Amino acid sequence: MRIFLTGASGYIGSAVLDALVRAGHQVTALVRDNEKAARVAARGAHPVVGNLSEPESFRAMADAQDGYIHTALESSANAVPVDRQAIDTLLAAARRPRTSNSLNAGPRFFIYTSGIWVVGPAPEAADESAPLNPVSLAEWRVEHERLVQDANGPQLRTAVVRPGVVYGGGEGIMADLFKMAWNGLVRVVGDGNNHWATVYDHDLADLYVK
Repeated sequence: MRIFLTGASGYIGSAVLDALVRAGHQVTALVRDNEKAARVAARGAHPVVGNLSEPESFRAMADAQDGYIHTALESSANAVPVDRQAIDTLLAAARRPRTSNSLNAGPRFFIYTSGIWVVGPAPEAADESAPLNPVSLAEWRVEHERLVQDANGPQLRTAVVRPGVVYGGGEGIMADLFKMAWNGLVRVVGDGNNHWATVYDHDLADLYVK
């Protein structure tokens, strides 16, 4: 399949890219500069240099794809409107009629990467039917998730993925916790039951965006 991937050089997106290439899919990967373009090309993708905040920089390449996976998140104060704009642009591409020479006649798909913080505090095990009680940093994601879910139909299958605490390779929030423990000090808020309330020497919102 031909798949358009955002965030291909990011923490989650790079893992998705490797999985897609291993499965034999043709991946068009949106990246922000030539250095990242070279990295994703070496991993088997066709890079497109562009910016989520500038839809015209990738709109043409997003057309004629079989699937769309949106893992990127703009690391700026405009992250929320840029994410909404990217969703709108990619959904529009996904809804366009296929050309007569298309190799895949099945429905397209769109996968949106959200986050587990949309569910919020859950005293019991939660599944897809759990009511949403997002922490303040993730409140905006509820509307974006709904936009993607409402786009589901016979010709376009949509899904929302909510990763938990993603880590590995010495990076991620868990890696920061391990480093603090190694140094003999881990700070938490309250009794420590709220796992997202760990206090770092950085601003929590900045860590969330990154």
